[in-house]
Amino acid sequence: MQILEQKKKQDELIRQKLKKEEEFLMVEEKYNNAEEELNQLREKVRALQSKCKGMKAELADIDCEHE
Repeated sequence: MQILEQKKKQDELIRQKLKKEEEFLMVEEKYNNAEEELNQLREKVRALQSKCKGMKAELADIDCEHE
């Protein structure tokens, strides 16, 4: 029972951390020109793609553990 509660708490903390990181990445920024804005958006997309890839790998690991 205690392990299950710890797991739930850990999952919630992970969700909160991811939400904060996404909010940080999506903060509206001021740009000097369109090219600068495009470069910043590309960096954000790369960061989110990397994060998504990492989360997919983590989910695959969890699935393997529970089989």
